Amino acid sequence: MAEVAPPSPALNSGLGVQMLRAALREVDFLTDVPSKRLKKLAGSLRVRVFQPGDVLMSQGEYGHTLFVLLDGKLALSVQTEHGDTLILGHVEQAGAYVGEQALLGRRRREATITATSPVMAVELEKTVVERLDLICDGTVFPVLARQSQQRSIQNFLESHRFLKDISDDWRKRLIEDAETKIFERGASLYSAGELPTSVFLIKSGIAKLQRSNEYGMSVLSYFNVGDMGGVQRGIQSAALVSMGYVEAICIQRDVFDAFGQAHPEVVSRFQKDETPAAAQSATI
Repeated sequence: MAEVAPPSPALNSGLGVQMLRAALREVDFLTDVPSKRLKKLAGSLRVRVFQPGDVLMSQGEYGHTLFVLLDGKLALSVQTEHGDTLILGHVEQAGAYVGEQALLGRRRREATITATSPVMAVELEKTVVERLDLICDGTVFPVLARQSQQRSIQNFLESHRFLKDISDDWRKRLIEDAETKIFERGASLYSAGELPTSVFLIKSGIAKLQRSNEYGMSVLSYFNVGDMGGVQRGIQSAALVSMGYVEAICIQRDVFDAFGQAHPEVVSRFQKDETPAAAQSATI
Protein backbone atom coordinates (compact mmCIF):
# COMPACT_ATOMS: atom_id res chain seq x y z
CA MET A 1 0.00 0.00 0.00
CA ALA A 2 1.41 3.38 -0.99
CA GLU A 3 1.59 6.12 1.58
CA VAL A 4 2.60 9.74 1.80
CA ALA A 5 6.14 9.98 3.11
CA PRO A 6 6.23 10.99 6.79
CA PRO A 7 7.55 14.46 7.54
CA SER A 8 11.33 14.56 7.72
CA PRO A 9 13.82 17.37 8.26
CA ALA A 10 15.37 16.72 4.85
CA LEU A 11 12.09 16.94 2.94
CA ASN A 12 10.73 19.87 4.89
CA SER A 13 13.90 21.94 4.70
CA GLY A 14 14.97 24.28 1.95
CA LEU A 15 17.60 21.73 1.07
CA GLY A 16 14.90 19.09 0.56
CA VAL A 17 12.99 21.38 -1.82
CA GLN A 18 16.20 22.08 -3.70
CA MET A 19 16.88 18.36 -4.07
CA LEU A 20 13.35 17.77 -5.36
CA ARG A 21 13.65 20.71 -7.75
CA ALA A 22 16.96 19.29 -9.04
CA ALA A 23 15.24 15.94 -9.66
CA LEU A 24 12.38 17.64 -11.52
CA ARG A 25 14.89 19.61 -13.62
CA GLU A 26 16.10 16.26 -15.01
CA VAL A 27 12.60 15.46 -16.33
CA ASP A 28 12.77 16.12 -20.08
CA PHE A 29 9.36 17.77 -20.45
CA LEU A 30 10.06 20.19 -17.56
CA THR A 31 13.33 21.65 -18.87
CA ASP A 32 11.63 24.87 -20.06
CA VAL A 33 9.81 25.55 -16.78
CA PRO A 34 11.21 28.70 -15.09
CA SER A 35 13.36 28.01 -12.03
CA LYS A 36 11.07 29.94 -9.65
CA ARG A 37 8.03 28.04 -10.87
CA LEU A 38 9.84 24.72 -10.54
CA LYS A 39 10.83 25.62 -6.97
CA LYS A 40 7.21 26.45 -6.15
CA LEU A 41 6.11 23.14 -7.69
CA ALA A 42 8.72 21.23 -5.68
CA GLY A 43 7.48 22.83 -2.47
CA SER A 44 3.87 21.81 -3.15
CA LEU A 45 4.39 18.17 -4.09
CA ARG A 46 3.85 15.23 -1.77
CA VAL A 47 6.39 12.43 -1.85
CA ARG A 48 4.80 8.98 -1.97
CA VAL A 49 6.44 5.83 -0.67
CA PHE A 50 5.93 2.35 -2.13
CA GLN A 51 7.17 -0.98 -0.82
CA PRO A 52 8.37 -3.89 -3.01
CA GLY A 53 5.34 -5.46 -4.67
CA ASP A 54 3.18 -2.34 -4.46
CA VAL A 55 1.42 -1.52 -7.74
CA LEU A 56 1.53 2.15 -8.75
CA MET A 57 -0.85 1.61 -11.66
CA SER A 58 -2.45 -1.31 -13.49
CA GLN A 59 -2.82 -2.01 -17.20
CA GLY A 60 -6.28 -1.07 -18.44
CA GLU A 61 -7.30 1.11 -15.51
CA TYR A 62 -8.22 4.78 -15.92
CA GLY A 63 -5.91 7.49 -14.64
CA HIS A 64 -5.11 11.20 -14.78
CA THR A 65 -1.65 11.36 -13.20
CA LEU A 66 1.96 10.39 -13.85
CA PHE A 67 4.71 9.47 -11.40
CA VAL A 68 8.23 10.92 -11.34
CA LEU A 69 10.72 8.52 -9.75
CA LEU A 70 12.95 9.96 -7.03
CA ASP A 71 14.53 6.79 -5.74
CA GLY A 72 14.11 3.03 -6.13
CA LYS A 73 13.29 0.66 -8.96
CA LEU A 74 10.08 0.00 -10.93
CA ALA A 75 9.08 -2.84 -13.24
CA LEU A 76 6.92 -2.31 -16.35
CA SER A 77 4.80 -5.28 -17.41
CA VAL A 78 1.90 -6.10 -19.72
CA GLN A 79 -0.54 -8.94 -20.17
CA THR A 80 0.03 -10.55 -23.58
CA GLU A 81 -2.72 -11.71 -25.91
CA HIS A 82 -2.26 -15.21 -24.43
CA GLY A 83 -2.68 -14.01 -20.86
CA ASP A 84 0.99 -14.22 -19.91
CA THR A 85 2.76 -11.47 -17.98
CA LEU A 86 5.64 -9.96 -19.94
CA ILE A 87 8.23 -7.74 -18.25
CA LEU A 88 9.01 -4.87 -20.63
CA GLY A 89 11.81 -3.39 -18.58
CA HIS A 90 12.75 -1.53 -15.43
CA VAL A 91 12.94 2.13 -14.45
CA GLU A 92 15.52 3.16 -11.86
CA GLN A 93 16.90 6.53 -12.93
CA ALA A 94 15.89 9.48 -10.77
CA GLY A 95 13.81 11.86 -12.87
CA ALA A 96 12.32 9.12 -15.05
CA TYR A 97 8.53 9.09 -15.23
CA VAL A 98 5.73 6.61 -15.92
CA GLY A 99 2.02 6.88 -16.67
CA GLU A 100 2.21 9.89 -18.99
CA GLN A 101 -0.34 8.43 -21.45
CA ALA A 102 -3.08 9.40 -19.01
CA LEU A 103 -2.18 13.07 -19.52
CA LEU A 104 -2.23 12.82 -23.31
CA GLY A 105 -5.84 11.84 -23.89
CA ARG A 106 -5.45 8.09 -23.49
CA ARG A 107 -6.76 7.58 -20.00
CA ARG A 108 -6.42 3.78 -19.86
CA ARG A 109 -3.04 2.63 -18.62
CA GLU A 110 -1.02 0.68 -21.19
CA ALA A 111 1.13 -1.19 -18.66
CA THR A 112 1.30 -2.23 -15.02
CA ILE A 113 3.95 -0.46 -12.92
CA THR A 114 5.19 -2.29 -9.83
CA ALA A 115 7.77 -1.33 -7.20
CA THR A 116 10.59 -3.90 -7.03
CA SER A 117 12.40 -2.10 -4.21
CA PRO A 118 11.47 0.63 -1.73
CA VAL A 119 10.40 3.52 -3.96
CA MET A 120 9.96 7.25 -3.45
CA ALA A 121 8.07 9.12 -6.16
CA VAL A 122 5.98 12.23 -6.71
CA GLU A 123 2.63 12.16 -8.49
CA LEU A 124 1.80 14.94 -10.97
CA GLU A 125 -1.85 15.67 -11.77
CA LYS A 126 -2.87 16.48 -15.34
CA THR A 127 -4.12 19.92 -14.25
CA VAL A 128 -0.67 20.76 -12.82
CA VAL A 129 1.07 19.84 -16.09
CA GLU A 130 -1.52 21.84 -18.04
CA ARG A 131 -0.70 24.94 -16.00
CA LEU A 132 3.02 24.41 -16.58
CA ASP A 133 2.38 24.05 -20.31
CA LEU A 134 0.49 27.37 -20.30
CA ILE A 135 3.33 29.12 -18.47
CA CYS A 136 5.86 27.72 -20.97
CA ASP A 137 3.91 28.83 -24.06
CA GLY A 138 2.84 25.32 -24.99
CA THR A 139 6.26 23.65 -24.97
CA VAL A 140 5.62 21.07 -22.25
CA PHE A 141 3.03 18.79 -23.86
CA PRO A 142 4.78 18.43 -27.28
CA VAL A 143 7.93 17.12 -25.58
CA LEU A 144 5.88 14.85 -23.33
CA ALA A 145 3.88 13.55 -26.31
CA ARG A 146 6.95 12.74 -28.41
CA GLN A 147 8.78 10.99 -25.58
CA SER A 148 5.64 9.10 -24.65
CA GLN A 149 5.04 8.02 -28.24
CA GLN A 150 8.55 6.64 -28.58
CA ARG A 151 8.25 4.74 -25.30
CA SER A 152 4.88 3.34 -26.36
CA ILE A 153 6.37 2.14 -29.65
CA GLN A 154 9.33 0.64 -27.81
CA ASN A 155 7.04 -1.24 -25.42
CA PHE A 156 5.00 -2.61 -28.31
CA LEU A 157 8.08 -3.80 -30.21
CA GLU A 158 9.53 -5.40 -27.08
CA SER A 159 6.33 -7.43 -26.61
CA HIS A 160 5.81 -8.27 -30.32
CA ARG A 161 6.03 -11.96 -31.16
CA PHE A 162 8.45 -11.39 -34.07
CA LEU A 163 10.38 -8.34 -32.86
CA LYS A 164 10.91 -8.91 -29.14
CA ASP A 165 14.22 -10.72 -29.66
CA ILE A 166 15.92 -8.29 -32.05
CA SER A 167 18.98 -6.38 -30.83
CA ASP A 168 18.66 -3.14 -28.87
CA ASP A 169 20.52 -1.36 -31.66
CA TRP A 170 18.03 -2.39 -34.32
CA ARG A 171 15.10 -1.63 -32.04
CA LYS A 172 16.43 1.90 -31.51
CA ARG A 173 16.86 2.38 -35.26
CA LEU A 174 13.31 1.24 -36.00
CA ILE A 175 11.90 3.50 -33.27
CA GLU A 176 13.99 6.63 -33.91
CA ASP A 177 11.85 8.23 -36.63
CA ALA A 178 8.75 6.08 -36.18
CA GLU A 179 5.40 7.59 -35.21
CA THR A 180 1.91 6.38 -34.41
CA LYS A 181 -1.06 7.44 -36.51
CA ILE A 182 -4.80 7.00 -36.10
CA PHE A 183 -6.96 5.95 -39.06
CA GLU A 184 -10.74 6.28 -38.91
CA ARG A 185 -13.09 3.73 -40.46
CA GLY A 186 -12.67 3.60 -44.25
CA ALA A 187 -9.39 5.55 -44.26
CA SER A 188 -6.52 4.17 -46.33
CA LEU A 189 -3.20 3.46 -44.66
CA TYR A 190 -1.93 3.33 -48.25
CA SER A 191 -3.66 3.11 -51.62
CA ALA A 192 -3.28 0.94 -54.71
CA GLY A 193 -0.72 2.51 -57.03
CA GLU A 194 1.02 4.25 -54.13
CA LEU A 195 4.70 3.93 -53.20
CA PRO A 196 4.54 4.12 -49.38
CA THR A 197 7.41 5.77 -47.54
CA SER A 198 6.56 3.76 -44.40
CA VAL A 199 5.50 0.29 -43.37
CA PHE A 200 2.51 0.05 -41.03
CA LEU A 201 2.58 -2.10 -37.89
CA ILE A 202 -0.97 -2.48 -36.56
CA LYS A 203 -1.04 -1.52 -32.87
CA SER A 204 -4.81 -1.72 -32.42
CA GLY A 205 -7.83 -2.37 -34.63
CA ILE A 206 -8.26 -4.29 -37.90
CA ALA A 207 -7.51 -3.31 -41.50
CA LYS A 208 -8.19 -5.09 -44.77
CA LEU A 209 -6.10 -5.38 -47.92
CA GLN A 210 -8.42 -4.88 -50.87
CA ARG A 211 -8.17 -4.59 -54.65
CA SER A 212 -10.76 -3.53 -57.19
CA ASN A 213 -11.70 -5.86 -60.04
CA GLU A 214 -14.40 -6.15 -62.68
CA TYR A 215 -16.88 -7.38 -60.08
CA GLY A 216 -16.19 -4.72 -57.47
CA MET A 217 -13.82 -4.95 -54.52
CA SER A 218 -11.99 -8.11 -53.47
CA VAL A 219 -10.59 -8.57 -49.96
CA LEU A 220 -7.17 -10.20 -50.09
CA SER A 221 -6.20 -10.34 -46.41
CA TYR A 222 -7.11 -9.03 -42.98
CA PHE A 223 -4.52 -7.29 -40.81
CA ASN A 224 -4.89 -7.67 -37.06
CA VAL A 225 -2.86 -6.38 -34.09
CA GLY A 226 0.81 -7.18 -34.68
CA ASP A 227 0.50 -7.58 -38.46
CA MET A 228 2.44 -5.28 -40.78
CA GLY A 229 1.26 -3.71 -44.03
CA GLY A 230 3.40 -2.43 -46.86
CA VAL A 231 6.14 -5.01 -46.35
CA GLN A 232 6.39 -5.67 -50.09
CA ARG A 233 8.67 -3.07 -51.68
CA GLY A 234 7.59 -0.96 -54.63
CA ILE A 235 4.26 0.34 -55.85
CA GLN A 236 1.37 -1.34 -54.07
CA SER A 237 -1.16 -3.29 -56.10
CA ALA A 238 -3.84 -3.11 -53.38
CA ALA A 239 -5.06 -0.70 -50.71
CA LEU A 240 -4.85 -1.25 -46.96
CA VAL A 241 -8.04 0.17 -45.48
CA SER A 242 -9.13 0.61 -41.87
CA MET A 243 -12.20 -1.39 -40.87
CA GLY A 244 -12.75 0.82 -37.84
CA TYR A 245 -10.50 2.71 -35.50
CA VAL A 246 -6.93 1.65 -36.32
CA GLU A 247 -3.74 2.79 -34.63
CA ALA A 248 -0.61 1.96 -36.59
CA ILE A 249 3.10 2.41 -35.97
CA CYS A 250 4.63 3.96 -39.09
CA ILE A 251 8.25 2.86 -39.56
CA GLN A 252 10.40 4.58 -42.17
CA ARG A 253 10.70 2.52 -45.34
CA ASP A 254 14.47 2.90 -45.75
CA VAL A 255 15.10 1.87 -42.13
CA PHE A 256 12.83 -1.15 -42.47
CA ASP A 257 14.51 -2.16 -45.75
CA ALA A 258 17.90 -2.04 -44.04
CA PHE A 259 16.48 -4.13 -41.20
CA GLY A 260 15.10 -6.59 -43.77
CA GLN A 261 18.52 -7.03 -45.34
CA ALA A 262 20.00 -7.80 -41.93
CA HIS A 263 17.09 -9.98 -40.76
CA PRO A 264 15.23 -11.43 -43.77
CA GLU A 265 13.98 -14.30 -41.60
CA VAL A 266 12.05 -11.84 -39.41
CA VAL A 267 10.60 -9.81 -42.27
CA SER A 268 9.43 -12.97 -44.06
CA ARG A 269 7.20 -13.74 -41.09
CA PHE A 270 5.23 -10.55 -41.77
CA GLN A 271 4.34 -11.56 -45.34
CA LYS A 272 0.59 -11.77 -45.91
CA ASP A 273 -1.11 -14.13 -48.37
CA GLU A 274 -2.71 -12.02 -51.09
CA THR A 275 -5.11 -14.73 -52.22
CA PRO A 276 -8.64 -13.28 -52.03
CA ALA A 277 -10.35 -14.20 -48.77
CA ALA A 278 -13.24 -15.91 -50.59
CA ALA A 279 -10.82 -18.11 -52.46
CA GLN A 280 -9.04 -18.99 -49.23
CA SER A 281 -12.26 -20.14 -47.56
CA ALA A 282 -13.19 -22.17 -50.63
CA THR A 283 -9.95 -24.17 -50.46
CA ILE A 284 -10.03 -24.90 -46.71
